[in-house]
Amino acid sequence: MQVPHLQRISAAFLICWLLLATGSIYGQSWTISGSVVDAAGGPIAGVDLDLVDPLSPTTVIPISGDTSAIDGSFLLTINTTIPVGNYILQFEPTTAHLADEIDITLNGNLDIGAHALASGWLITGTVIDSAGAPVSGVDIDIRGDQAGWLDLVGDNTNAVGQFSVAIPAIIDEYRITFADTAADASVFPIENDLGLLFGSTDMGFVEMPTAHTLSGVVVDEDGVPLPGIDMNLYDAAGTTMDIFNDDTNLQGQFNVLVPEGTWTVRHRDVTPVPGIERVNHEISDLQVLANMDLGTIVLPRGYHVQGTVAGSAGELISGADFDAAYTSTGQSIYLSADTSDVTGSFDLLLPEGNLILEIDPPLAGPVRVSRRIQLTIAPVSPVNIGQILLEDGVTVSGSFVDGQGNPVPSVDVEFYLFSSGQIYETLHENGNQAGSFSANVPANDYNLTFTPPVTSGLGSLFLENVDCYAATSFGTLVMNPAATLSGVVTSAGMGLEGIQVTATDSTSGSTPPWGMTTTLADGSYVLQLTEGDWTVTATAPAGTGLSEDRKST
Repeated sequence: MQVPHLQRISAAFLICWLLLATGSIYGQSWTISGSVVDAAGGPIAGVDLDLVDPLSPTTVIPISGDTSAIDGSFLLTINTTIPVGNYILQFEPTTAHLADEIDITLNGNLDIGAHALASGWLITGTVIDSAGAPVSGVDIDIRGDQAGWLDLVGDNTNAVGQFSVAIPAIIDEYRITFADTAADASVFPIENDLGLLFGSTDMGFVEMPTAHTLSGVVVDEDGVPLPGIDMNLYDAAGTTMDIFNDDTNLQGQFNVLVPEGTWTVRHRDVTPVPGIERVNHEISDLQVLANMDLGTIVLPRGYHVQGTVAGSAGELISGADFDAAYTSTGQSIYLSADTSDVTGSFDLLLPEGNLILEIDPPLAGPVRVSRRIQLTIAPVSPVNIGQILLEDGVTVSGSFVDGQGNPVPSVDVEFYLFSSGQIYETLHENGNQAGSFSANVPANDYNLTFTPPVTSGLGSLFLENVDCYAATSFGTLVMNPAATLSGVVTSAGMGLEGIQVTATDSTSGSTPPWGMTTTLADGSYVLQLTEGDWTVTATAPAGTGLSEDRKST
């Protein structure tokens, strides 16, 4: 009967010995005690302690009593089962002391004695967005000119946007960065210069610009995704804004965080395939007020189009500006080199297809007329299209106000050749938001029409047979309220169809293009004019035997 008993004891002893030898799991509530002190031996209260398994550093080992008391003492209780072995005990102070950690070996209760933390300086503050709301979860990093990047503990803002990080008490020039690392980041990263520090610093409120994500995909002319395409951001002054993670991935996709505001967004190929150049893509004046999907952006293969720009006497023109667009859609094409050089030469990178090319003269120098030409670009590079002529011109200008002297913006300005009545296709001639206009046209006699927006409630203005052989300014042109003239032309009480009705300005004697119409089947007519004195004439077709009728209104 004793042999089996001895066998059971030996087996139990062997199992215990194997557990001890292999460091396998034991059931226990081991404690770790000690105190946290400063360099002078004074207690440090409120230090947070954590126990970490170096083989699984992201796994939290549950403990209680993990904060040092007012006298610096602590008594940790391990609230789970862990194997005998080596662990890391971490100290995270909330005071101006540096975080620390020590290696410990656990096989039962452990007293580490007094552990001293080095003194440091606290950098504190509160992070808010552009609307003044606190931002939580913002990652904070600090670097010194001499020390480089610092190891920080507790380097994220809390639920109310506050942060407090300790750095070594070393005089140095420091910079601090703030970044929202969340997948749905709502603020843009910033970097602030802390300058030369001599002690703890409270930064107060730190504002991070409200930000949104621009996403999309970049492809070539055949719809094939393009990886490694760089995105750039420019403000209204053309200054580049530093953005991060702004290249397309292997699938041609991009997701870029940008500050809220109005931006020019440009995509460009910075690592082209040898022998293949791509036309950059640009979106101007993009208002970013929320996350936006820019859709599919095409960077087509580009071909070099070369030539020269000259004036009426054959003189080569430097500084002529080029713009391009697709004929079918009017979509602008970004030109990386868009001006003629000192020899009047240009070299444009354009995509294949039917395009409109606009050439504007330099602002300085003789007055010349802008020009548009149609181009069909073949997949050949380079191609020389020869010389582009910019005619000499004169400047015609003026400004628009209503009857109260208020500027009238966005007036449509059109020039018609007086000799033929044919419209002359001017460029950049319309009134701006301030109510002014300035157009360069070839010297000639013109009829001009000025049409304000319909929403203005103002009528159009007509100037007939204007001599434009030198710089001409109309000064201030008053736009009168719109008026509707209607009536019925009859004979013997019956409405007459097809009668020409003409309204002539009684002051100038001119009939504007909108001052003529013909009567409908019931003899009625409607003319849109301006308030003022008009002479209205009804003229019957020849052979009807009806006499002309004229009235003033």
